[in-house]
Amino acid sequence: MVRRIVGFIFAVMVTFSLGAIASTQSVISSLADMGAPLTVNERLSMTLHDLVGMLPLYGSLVAIGFLLALPVAGWASHRLGSLRVLGFVLAGALAVFLVHAGLHSIFGTSLVAGARSTLGLSVQILAGAIGGYCYLLIRDEPRLDGHTRKGER
Repeated sequence: MVRRIVGFIFAVMVTFSLGAIASTQSVISSLADMGAPLTVNERLSMTLHDLVGMLPLYGSLVAIGFLLALPVAGWASHRLGSLRVLGFVLAGALAVFLVHAGLHSIFGTSLVAGARSTLGLSVQILAGAIGGYCYLLIRDEPRLDGHTRKGER
């Protein structure tokens, strides 16, 4: 149970961090395209500011999405056999997609500026997929013989 909790927290933080950083870099890129001169320190400062500022809302939404998706992936993993990794990756990706789709349906736009384009949304979904994979890696510690604690390959 501890591994699942640690895995969940780590997966949420990885997904949130990757998503927030990608969003910030997208905004910075747009500013640079408009001719705004930004120093490296300003770029780092903006990134840190967004990581802190987005955590309460976006981090919570990612956590809620994962709280729903990862247990379903865990339940399904018993039936997926060798496709179980794909199940967790898809669960993470789908959770993030549904968070953004829900926000868009409620507010008419994405609250995460970097997810307003197809590429930006795709990067957010990729962050969710990586988070789902991270959860699985921590949840099922592999042994030296290549098997997981549950005896699966």
